Amino acid sequence: MSTSASAGIVEQTYFHRLAIATPDHQEFIDWFSHLLGTVTIDARYLQPHGIPFGLEQTPTQARESGADLNTIWLGTMPFVIFSADSPQSPIASFIEKFGTALHSVAWHVPDLWKADATLRRHGYRLTGYDIPGRHFFIHPADTSWMLIEISDTHFAQDPRDYDDVLPARPVDSIVKDAQFAWLTMAAQEPRASADNIATLFETSEVSGYPTDAGQEVIDLKVYDIITRFSKRDETSSERDHLHSMCFAVPDLADTCDRLRAAGIRITSQNDTSAWSEAADTHGLLMQWVSAASLPA
Repeated sequence: MSTSASAGIVEQTYFHRLAIATPDHQEFIDWFSHLLGTVTIDARYLQPHGIPFGLEQTPTQARESGADLNTIWLGTMPFVIFSADSPQSPIASFIEKFGTALHSVAWHVPDLWKADATLRRHGYRLTGYDIPGRHFFIHPADTSWMLIEISDTHFAQDPRDYDDVLPARPVDSIVKDAQFAWLTMAAQEPRASADNIATLFETSEVSGYPTDAGQEVIDLKVYDIITRFSKRDETSSERDHLHSMCFAVPDLADTCDRLRAAGIRITSQNDTSAWSEAADTHGLLMQWVSAASLPA
């Protein structure tokens, strides 16, 4: 259910990807696929108007970040898996500090340089320019510590545009028929953080999504993805950060049983929601909810 909406200052068209940084991207991709049934399709990126990149620009490298990357899909949800291409790269520093962790989010815009000019005009600091790769980042201090990439590239084969490009999911995945439900941001002031993002992008505040007892949240649909801003522990020394991923499953009890059987501990569980132990999932905190509990 939508309760309020904001146009934002940046015109975006769709969610580009959720990035996860990890020491060994291929090992992680294999594990993630076994856990959730993610798949790989044509990973090529196209520039605006469908122009392919030249041979000098490798689509599996992000030069500015010093990263090797691979794109995988859970249904129509794209994930990009980063690993460092050198010990001195920014991604190497990130992984050394955080291990495997949620790194950043990205949105597609129809005009990269219009977005650049608009953001600068409104006082946003921009960084991490990769002109050959056609993207840049907004400084996280200006976005409540959510690292946001802006890009005008798009996927050569995008399941949101083509119904027949996704291969069948692996039949032996631990979790069956999972779909991405939302991304959670741990925020000292959820309302202020949500309002900050709503200033940037087309958003609508939504309600009706399951919450844990006593949890203070603002759920924001940012164009085409739900982002939850959840009150973080005020006694923690951590600043606001990308906290966790939530996946909707058709049978929550069966999912929890399957996770336990695979050696993944469940730290809490009720009729609509469960949390698994991050230490058992490469350090990533994951929430699982019953698909039937989501608003229509």
